Amino acid sequence: MVVKIVEFTEVKLNLTSGLTNFKLVIMKKYIKFILLILLVSCIDKVDLISSTNNRTLIIDAVITTEIKKHQITLSYSYDFDADEPTYAKNASVGLTDENGNSFSFQQINEKGVYEATIPFKAEENIAYTLVVNTEEGKTYTSKPEETSGTSTIDKISVRTGTDNLDNDGVYFTVETQDSDDAKYFKYDYVETFRIVAPYWTNERLIVESIQPFEYRKELGTDAAKVCYVSNSSKDIIIHDIVSSNNTKVNFDFLFYKKNNYKINERHSILLKQRVQSFDAYNYYKALKKISSSDDVFSGVQPGNISNNIIPSDPNDNVIGYFEVSHVSTKRFFFNYTDLYNDMEVNYIEDCQLLNPPLSGELLAPSPLLLSLQAGNLYYADGANAAVPFTLVTEGCGDCRKYGNTEKPNFWID
Repeated sequence: MVVKIVEFTEVKLNLTSGLTNFKLVIMKKYIKFILLILLVSCIDKVDLISSTNNRTLIIDAVITTEIKKHQITLSYSYDFDADEPTYAKNASVGLTDENGNSFSFQQINEKGVYEATIPFKAEENIAYTLVVNTEEGKTYTSKPEETSGTSTIDKISVRTGTDNLDNDGVYFTVETQDSDDAKYFKYDYVETFRIVAPYWTNERLIVESIQPFEYRKELGTDAAKVCYVSNSSKDIIIHDIVSSNNTKVNFDFLFYKKNNYKINERHSILLKQRVQSFDAYNYYKALKKISSSDDVFSGVQPGNISNNIIPSDPNDNVIGYFEVSHVSTKRFFFNYTDLYNDMEVNYIEDCQLLNPPLSGELLAPSPLLLSLQAGNLYYADGANAAVPFTLVTEGCGDCRKYGNTEKPNFWID
């Protein structure tokens, strides 16, 4: 018999940075195999032992050159089988700069978000220090940090191309002016795109009675044809110009396949560029490597991720990087027809046209009634009296399932 015992500790991290929200699973401690070989039989047994005795504080703290009430998020690592992280509540959070100015933060929700009590911006060439005192009486202090140069987004453009799997699609490219000591960059974005329900109609079916099943068709509908959807970036997008020996950025930060519904109509992207220090860049580079790793037994420990936040007690675990960044933002619009002439229709879901008969077998309910009760919508008249109508799934006849009918105030048609 062969007995394998695997011992490890699982730590799940929930990190939110600006517009980015992603989860990492980090395996720590060690894998221990005990092999007992007998001549009778061979049975493999794996015991997974998890421990949560040493929680790791996760500090997400970025202040920028934007004037606003900056936010800092505090959470704890959590078990693999838990659905949500534990957030640090009732902490004392504050910043001080090298000139003696102080900025206090207060908790604004149960998600561990602490917001500055007054709007402010990070001044260039001024060092800032973060201090966090938790409800348990533990103190965490960052190293002094300041901005690492300035860089302004010059333009955003799109072009057709193929990815490394030979998929046709669209590349989004950001270019900057010559950088002033800026070498390392992190990007986040919010994209907003228009969708058009492909099977919208201005008619509808009204069920007047279920038993007996009676209905009427009338002009007028509350279904929407045009909607707007907004998404924030999820991936870690970083770039450096040191390795290419350039003085400005020319970087493809996003690729969409040609048939992606997000670019099928009109698309807008608001790109935010943060100038990073070498250490901050390496911190996110390490997180990016972990988050994209398929090997959960990679053995990466929180200690392998260098950060600039130091606990007062060396036995306390902390992950996070307090960052002070220069920020530049730019919005960009484009249409599918700017790049393609085929007028291909791609939508959020694969639409199905349904032709339920009016009457079911024997005493069975009307398939038409059941289809309407399931949320399907009238689209067109059917082929005959036995199949009087063609229906369509709700999202394909009413875009409100996926978006908002209100046009954003920044939108330009």
